[in-house]
Amino acid sequence: MRRFYVFKRSSGIYHVQYRAPAGFLLAPRSLRTRDPDAAYLKAVEWLQDGIPAPSGERRSVGEDATAAAAFRVIHAAPSLLPTPSASFASSRTAA
Repeated sequence: MRRFYVFKRSSGIYHVQYRAPAGFLLAPRSLRTRDPDAAYLKAVEWLQDGIPAPSGERRSVGEDATAAAAFRVIHAAPSLLPTPSASFASSRTAA
């Protein structure tokens, strides 16, 4: 099983998609290049040194996978989120 996949989108820009230690695929990340060799080199560099974060720091693939797993759990279980009940809505309109 591959640790990452590099692919080209219709815009010609290469993207990388890493596989989390748990086995699921993370969201694709732009490598911001149209050169396939540079794309693979950058993907390997990010795997070793971490994925650049917007704050300028680097997160490991494992850290990124932990956040992705948390979002998957929240998204898969919407019934756990509180929903306004009918009695609550009617009590607000009566006041």
